[in-house]
Amino acid sequence: AIFAMVEHRSWVAEVVAHLRGDRDAPPALDPHHCRFGQWLHQQTTRTGCGEPRKLDLVEQLHGEVHGRAQALVALKQAGQLEAALAGCAEIQGLRDRLLGALMKIL
Repeated sequence: AIFAMVEHRSWVAEVVAHLRGDRDAPPALDPHHCRFGQWLHQQTTRTGCGEPRKLDLVEQLHGEVHGRAQALVALKQAGQLEAALAGCAEIQGLRDRLLGALMKIL
């Protein structure tokens, strides 16, 4: 789980770097293709892992942060850089909520 948390933090940093122009391409924006999403999928589909629904909030927040990142990247691609940059704090806040929710269940 700690590795997954580090991966998610890194993914958000890569999105922000792309929005700021420090990275040419964004990371994988599909929530099922990032490393955290793959880890989360394994956790929620494993048999014998106890109560997989304890990850519902984490799964919801993961979808939200990816959805918001997709919207911000689309704004940047549409030439609305200022609006895209304004959303960086929002995805960082979603990241913090997701990591906090995951810490509570570990």
